[in-house]
Amino acid sequence: MIKKPAQQHPHRNMLRVAIPNKEAAAALTFKPQTLRSWSSSGTGPIRPVRVGGRIYWRVNDLLRLLEGSPK
Repeated sequence: MIKKPAQQHPHRNMLRVAIPNKEAAAALTFKPQTLRSWSSSGTGPIRPVRVGGRIYWRVNDLLRLLEGSPK
């Protein structure tokens, strides 16, 4: 029997505006706890967005931070 490939969500390949805390931490080579601390204390170089109580980080902010200019 031939299996059909699983259908992907139509938006799966679109550029994401924000990524979850764990992915952002990995991209910055920090622990997820560090980013959670930035979020709760408001002392980090970038600010998160909250979606359904979860922490997400804007990709543009992460890229600026990686390039050395957080603002």
